[in-house]
Amino acid sequence: MPYVTLNAVPVEVGVPTQHIADRASAYGIPGVTVDGNDLLEVYTTAAAAVKRARMGAGPSLVEAKTYRWRGHSKSNRNLYRSQEEIQA
Repeated sequence: MPYVTLNAVPVEVGVPTQHIADRASAYGIPGVTVDGNDLLEVYTTAAAAVKRARMGAGPSLVEAKTYRWRGHSKSNRNLYRSQEEIQA
């Protein structure tokens, strides 16, 4: 799976950690990375974070790593994906 981008910069270039959720510890909050394409995993993790917050235990950082299937708008020409990948 190709890299996901932040503001058209590959995450690997823009963030000096493998997982953005690793930064949560600097703020004294839990951070967890999940497969953003796994709906059940995202739901379960987000529900636990919401429950934690509602119990007064503070915020959590949930990083859902996913894949961009389409561009930001209709004018996006999918230049970051090869024709082979699109066909697959």
